[in-house]
Amino acid sequence: MTVSKGEPLSDAASAGSAAVAAGGPKLGFAPKLFYGLGSIAYGVKDQGFQALLLIYYNQVLGLPAIMVSTALMLALVLDAFIDPIVGQVSDNWRSRLGRRHPFMYVAAIPICVAFYFIWNPPELAAGAMFFYLLAVAVTLRAFLSMYEIPNASLLPELTENYDERTALYSYRYFFGMAGGLGMTVAAFSIFLRPTAAFPTGQLNPDGYHAYSIAAIVVMLASILISALGTQKVAQRFRAPPVRRIGLTRTLREMFETISNKSILVMLGVGMFSGMATGMAGALNIYLTTYFWGLRGDQISLLSMAALFGSGIAVAVATPISKRIGKKYTCVGGFAIYLVISSTLILLRIFDVLAANGSNLLVGLLFGQAVLTIAAGVTSAIAAGSMIADVVEEVEEKTGRRSEGLLLSANTFVAKAVSGFGLLAAGLLLSFVKFPSGAQPSEVPLEVLHNLGVVYIAALLMLYSVAMVCLFNYPLSRQGHEARLQRLAARGARPAE
Repeated sequence: MTVSKGEPLSDAASAGSAAVAAGGPKLGFAPKLFYGLGSIAYGVKDQGFQALLLIYYNQVLGLPAIMVSTALMLALVLDAFIDPIVGQVSDNWRSRLGRRHPFMYVAAIPICVAFYFIWNPPELAAGAMFFYLLAVAVTLRAFLSMYEIPNASLLPELTENYDERTALYSYRYFFGMAGGLGMTVAAFSIFLRPTAAFPTGQLNPDGYHAYSIAAIVVMLASILISALGTQKVAQRFRAPPVRRIGLTRTLREMFETISNKSILVMLGVGMFSGMATGMAGALNIYLTTYFWGLRGDQISLLSMAALFGSGIAVAVATPISKRIGKKYTCVGGFAIYLVISSTLILLRIFDVLAANGSNLLVGLLFGQAVLTIAAGVTSAIAAGSMIADVVEEVEEKTGRRSEGLLLSANTFVAKAVSGFGLLAAGLLLSFVKFPSGAQPSEVPLEVLHNLGVVYIAALLMLYSVAMVCLFNYPLSRQGHEARLQRLAARGARPAE
């Protein structure tokens, strides 16, 4: 077996079994299914925030876009500081329900209550509405962190197998995308349908109430089914020994863990790709509604295309990463996403594309949605699996299992900079002088073209930097398997 440079095998490690080297046997279907189902709740919230919240508060409620994006950015940044605390606490929690599950159960109801109130605000002046949105968004994100970080942290504990982690992340991203996009399809096809009073359905304020009720039912079912379904297997996880340490040592250990080179590289990837994701998600509804002039049913169709894209990603992510490695799978996905997402916008700006409203244009946008989502989710699956592989590197250096802290550190950056991405979306709308409360026919063509240009330029810059960061990621399959052998040889693996 070839070993990465700087990671020689000892004689004892070389004698390790193939099963240990590979990180254990493959998981059955049930653990993957229940683990994946838990991401539906986060997907519903995430898609709702990205696809609908900015246009709802800006175009429906009349709050200026810069105030909406600033409130959401501040909420994300404040929430991001909660994530490492939740991760560290859950890493060291001990109970008869395990390390992670108590947090998941406690968070379920508050998540649903906060999600309801964010879509059903009272009538307030602009200043008061800003603080209302900020307060409810912070509350929602805090409780969602209490669920999402422990839930995500189950993955490195479920398997140490290099390829199984990629497969497990495939389930997680598929259900997250499917749940979120499925709820978005329902929003446009059921709750935000055009009426005589509101021919543009996504500007109909009444539909958002029904949408919020349906969404919280889906979110609650996702959380409880996943938590109960993974409860039994989680109780078999080996728990690190009880450690009673003070605040100073806790902070020192947190810093020691997240200063690892591999996780710092992935934090850089998360920083710039997260900004791109936050900005693109917030602006997408403006592009579909105003730039492309789509009706609600057509937007719903494009959302369904994303379900196909995420399905493709689940099918190809593990085989591709086996062939070329996780790092190059992630880089390739980013590059493909950039090229495909820019092409149709440029063709429209140069006026060489089918007219808005034509079946040909909708078909082209459908194909673009499938391919961009497939590329983006494939990159996300590979990146998530790469972060999970850092767990054993940190364990070898520090002797501690820090799944929650490591995954929360990445989430910390992704959430914080996704907030800046939302702020960037508001700034770009202000920069191109996009009008508030406007019908699609009322926005000047020059404004729409300027929006397309700055959108492409921002995506190109952010994803290019993320790819540069990826090339500095040092871990490989060979290094991971060698590390598992060394941990086993020195007795760092307690008996199951």
